[in-house]
Amino acid sequence: MIDIGCAYGVAAIPAGAIAAELEVGYLAALSGGMDRVGAVPGVGVSGGTLGAVCASNVSHFLRGAELEIEVERVREWLAPGGMVFVPSSTP
Repeated sequence: MIDIGCAYGVAAIPAGAIAAELEVGYLAALSGGMDRVGAVPGVGVSGGTLGAVCASNVSHFLRGAELEIEVERVREWLAPGGMVFVPSSTP
């Protein structure tokens, strides 16, 4: 699983997820032992390997083209039958 926009890892840490965050200060504050990556689309995850993607309250900050890239990357990362969770505010 990857948690896109994980901030301080409230959801990522208990889930054992890969932490993805734009703000490097958040990533630096995460406890040791977690996989940390930068921001989508720069995340290097092998295709078809993830069972779940969480992008909680982050997608509404993206512009049209950025959102299209994020959706395409998520599609590439998911294993067959994988799930996507995208709770979001209105833009």
